[in-house]
Amino acid sequence: MADSIQQQLQQLVLLSDSVGTGSAGAGSGGVSTVEEAMEQLGPLIHSVYRTNKQKLFRQQVDLFAQRKDAEIMKLCGSYHQEFVQSVAQLLKVRQNT
Repeated sequence: MADSIQQQLQQLVLLSDSVGTGSAGAGSGGVSTVEEAMEQLGPLIHSVYRTNKQKLFRQQVDLFAQRKDAEIMKLCGSYHQEFVQSVAQLLKVRQNT
């Protein structure tokens, strides 16, 4: 069941990622993809409650959020490092002028 929940969450994320890239369809503004994600989320939550797997679902959502947080921190860390290096270079140029 944990794998099934995780797979369904991952599929929802892939759908929501396509909203950000604008690949939901011409002129739709991504609405259909968001609607698809919501349509899939409803049955997933219903299934979780019907099978009394709320704790497992919560654990899977928490793990998923932790992985996404780690991805964000990694991205921010690399950009922050580039920013710090750029500022250091600018300070050297200012010092030399």
